[in-house]
Amino acid sequence: MREKGLDTLWLQEVGDKALIRRRGIASYPSGKLSSRLDSVTMAELRKLRAVANYQFGGRTGEILFDRTVKIFHSSRTGRMKQLYRRGKLLATLRPSDGLIALSVHGAQRLLRNGQFQSIVTIDSDVAHLIKQGKNVFAKHVKRAGSDIRPEDEVIVVDESGKLLAVGRANLSSEEMLQFKRGSAVRVRRGIKPSIILGDEAIAH
Repeated sequence: MREKGLDTLWLQEVGDKALIRRRGIASYPSGKLSSRLDSVTMAELRKLRAVANYQFGGRTGEILFDRTVKIFHSSRTGRMKQLYRRGKLLATLRPSDGLIALSVHGAQRLLRNGQFQSIVTIDSDVAHLIKQGKNVFAKHVKRAGSDIRPEDEVIVVDESGKLLAVGRANLSSEEMLQFKRGSAVRVRRGIKPSIILGDEAIAH
């Protein structure tokens, strides 16, 4: 059977046998799942930082990944798949090209430092929709990092700089600001309320 990884892992709630399936979980409960995570090696840490620095610029790799990172490896290929820090998902390595797909928690770390530049600022009037995972339309874009290209990983914020979502650009930054129609960002994950699984909060 093909491995499904953490993003489609079935989680069993302690105490009753109810199963809850969540795609792209943002944190893990203690026990079975956490036991499948490995401490990062120095070679892996250097690789992760190099990928982040190449993809996002500056010293983003050092900001995003430190020695506390835990890794979920594919049991089929042995490759790194999901990257966690203190129980929270930071990012996933895309199997198609080995680049980084940020989680909400990874985006928060990068925003706090200020080195990440691929930021799309949208009209705050539609922020509630983006939080729910709706795509960003060009007509709602107020500002966009000058070097954004189609397929780049981006962070979406409101006009006050508050994180709303993470996703991939459909347009360049210039196109986002010029176009009045069409999708500017394919949102992968928006900020949503949490459910409770045991004693752990797991983002939808």
